[in-house]
Amino acid sequence: HSFNFLLLGETGTSKTCCMKSFVNNLPIEDWDKGSMIFSATTNATQTADYIMDQVDKITMGVYGPINKRLIIMIDDINMPVKEKYGA
Repeated sequence: HSFNFLLLGETGTSKTCCMKSFVNNLPIEDWDKGSMIFSATTNATQTADYIMDQVDKITMGVYGPINKRLIIMIDDINMPVKEKYGA
């Protein structure tokens, strides 16, 4: 229905597996697909760069996939602060 959504759940409840299955079953002729896994070292610049790599410039200031729809799955969106040993 063209809505963004956030899939929430406890650890080990198969969120990633369900989303990968959903994304992999989308028809490739209609969809461009991407996947990104966040970690404690992921920053906003890396995220923006990844998204910009997935889209094309359509007109001035307008970006998107050409003749398709785009879905990007972002996994592990919870980004904890680094601890004192860098983990």
